[in-house]
Amino acid sequence: MTLTVELPDIKEAALRAKAHSQGMSAEEYASQVLVHDLEDVAVVAARHRKKGIETAREFVEWAKSHPDTPPLSDEAVSRASLNPDRW
Repeated sequence: MTLTVELPDIKEAALRAKAHSQGMSAEEYASQVLVHDLEDVAVVAARHRKKGIETAREFVEWAKSHPDTPPLSDEAVSRASLNPDRW
């Protein structure tokens, strides 16, 4: 993939100097920095995804730990029974 990035002259000079100190071209160094930065994002996303899956699993286990109870009747959840003062 080819990507063009416009940098102010001072930033381009800093990029070239940093790349030179690492023995790389500016393009190679910029690519390495971006790949490294995006890997960090991917790791964080994977961690959040894993945490969400673990949380869901824990919730299901918690829900299964409760005894089965019969459902409430239609009368028990009617408006009249929920708001007796209004009916």
